[in-house]
Amino acid sequence: MDPDVWLAQDNISTAFQFGQQVSGGDADWCEVAIGREHLVSPFGHDGAPYWIKSGDLRLVLDSAGTNLSVSHNIGFNYGAFSFVHRGRLMSLGGIGFWEQHAKLIEFSEATGEWELLSTNSGPGFVKASGCWLEPGGGAVVAVSHETDAEPSGGQVWRLDLRNFKWERLGVLTEVFRAFHPGSSSATLETEDFVCWVRNHQSVVVRKSDHSAVLSKDWLSQDLTRLRRAAEGVQVQVGQGNVIEWWEPAASGMPEKQASLDLANLFSEATLHMEATSLWGPILELAEEPSKSANEGMGWRIPALLLALLAGIGGGWAFGRRRPVAMVIQNGAQRVGSASVALTSDTEPEAKPQPSQPASNMLSPVVLELEALGAAVLTSDELNAHLGLDGQVSSESRRARRAQFIRDVNREYQLKYGVDLIFREQDPNDRRRTQYIIRPH
Repeated sequence: MDPDVWLAQDNISTAFQFGQQVSGGDADWCEVAIGREHLVSPFGHDGAPYWIKSGDLRLVLDSAGTNLSVSHNIGFNYGAFSFVHRGRLMSLGGIGFWEQHAKLIEFSEATGEWELLSTNSGPGFVKASGCWLEPGGGAVVAVSHETDAEPSGGQVWRLDLRNFKWERLGVLTEVFRAFHPGSSSATLETEDFVCWVRNHQSVVVRKSDHSAVLSKDWLSQDLTRLRRAAEGVQVQVGQGNVIEWWEPAASGMPEKQASLDLANLFSEATLHMEATSLWGPILELAEEPSKSANEGMGWRIPALLLALLAGIGGGWAFGRRRPVAMVIQNGAQRVGSASVALTSDTEPEAKPQPSQPASNMLSPVVLELEALGAAVLTSDELNAHLGLDGQVSSESRRARRAQFIRDVNREYQLKYGVDLIFREQDPNDRRRTQYIIRPH
């Protein structure tokens, strides 16, 4: 339905007015549910009372209910984390643009369009159920969601809203990994706390120090009962650390259904469980300390090169296979091919080098990988040459393969805006996965 036609319906305009009445214009955020449709005034609106229709980029309302958006051609982005930072309406991640993503977009009131904001490489996929604003609103914390391309969900990232730079903070600890805020959970956010509402235990996070506890005092069934009690219209309002649920009484006046204080919920939960950190270090990075992400993956890429050129049968797309020789030059590993023989450890034969701009942008190991041309590797072959034997769990093997691909592709994206390694289904056996190296 055309967004302006949808908005003009009597029940929608009445619900919008009721939501404004309940929120009073000074709430931290407000959500109006009209059946399955939702109008939301995002968290942290700090003087900019925008209202949006959940998932619909074609509708952005001002406080008077006027649609400011002209982006009828953009369509939808479901599950995104929408917020307002310094009067600017933004949306992070979601399921839209024909992909699951972690893109950051901003609404321009001057043009009525959504615009993409450039960030450095960060998580592959985030959505509202795993995001929250830091106290003060200067950054977004986001827990990555699992995808086929990135099976190692649960990594925790921070997006600085001053410079739009991602920083990886760690990974959910064993205690909280089972409560990952996926599709089976709802997320409630207040000024100082976040709650992942689950079926049997919910996670309550204190934003200031990222400590978390488990609570049985507010569960999914509580939200379900509230939804069932609301017929037609329900308004959810957050202010400070308190969330309230309202519905219209028979008289049309607001009637409170329930109230939840997340600060009290956290405090009471600490009587039964000591608050602990929500995330910890990523072990594979801690085991391989380095000055940069590129150096940290140094041992992996030579291993892959050996796998590619050691005579692995089938699928090689570059003309003549050439064995790879590994030498030590000035104390560092270096890869060379038999067709460019290395006569000694200190006097390798000169070989063509890429142009100066590329050399400045890409690390030597990625340049060597790029120079090999196209190639194909199976999951078992990649496991073997990354040292992932049968003693490593299948989950850990998937995570390490995904990390390897991310490390390579992040650097390649910075230079060319495309990935170097792709994860695809084997066309001859769709139960299997193969890894394609496809240089720019």
